[in-house]
Amino acid sequence: MLLLLFRPVYQCTVALLCRSLPAYHPCLLSTDSPPPFFTVFCHLDDALHAMRRRSCSLRRLEVHTKRRAHAIMAELANPNPTVFEPTHDPLKGRTDAERAAEDDEDTEDPIDAWEVFEMIRRIRDPEHPNSLEQLKVVEPSLITVDWKKRHIRVLFTPTVPHCSLTTLIGLSIRLQLERSLPEYTKVDIYVTPGTHEQEAQVNKQLNDKERVAAALENRNLLNVVESCINEFDE
Repeated sequence: MLLLLFRPVYQCTVALLCRSLPAYHPCLLSTDSPPPFFTVFCHLDDALHAMRRRSCSLRRLEVHTKRRAHAIMAELANPNPTVFEPTHDPLKGRTDAERAAEDDEDTEDPIDAWEVFEMIRRIRDPEHPNSLEQLKVVEPSLITVDWKKRHIRVLFTPTVPHCSLTTLIGLSIRLQLERSLPEYTKVDIYVTPGTHEQEAQVNKQLNDKERVAAALENRNLLNVVESCINEFDE
């Protein structure tokens, strides 16, 4: 009679332990014939110790994660960047005829530096909730367009010479332009001369098709680039 009363409680205990622990003692599997009380409680004690050890491991992991997050924040390349006013739009003074010609699909409208700037000005900086325009990372004056040759050259300026996210910014600019510009447009992306410690290395990475393709195959990196591109998209 005692065995019949104990069995449901024992089975529920075993079920809870199986859900809570990554591994359980094989002796507890036989729920039809419970082992002696002493054996059961020994295994329960072992299980509780295992749960405590797991809980301690999770707490240590949480502490490590928080410390790492604080370390990352402390390692920001530029904790307090200067934020600038938006760049004046030189196209706001266009006449109605100029606007109509631009909107006419039958009229070829060469892309100019301002239009290229419009494509990349709202890309978010990887470190801060500001656009590349607000931080003067990109500027219309640093964009060169030779539309007859379908060639565009973009210079961008890191906020500090030791910026560790310069390549990520360049990848965001390249991906946005490749998605926005007509097919067969050649795009060159360069760091503004003299503004970064590893200027030559970054330039080589950003203008090597194979390296760019390999970098964007990394799902985590691509997600970061996508978030930078789409953050302030209108």
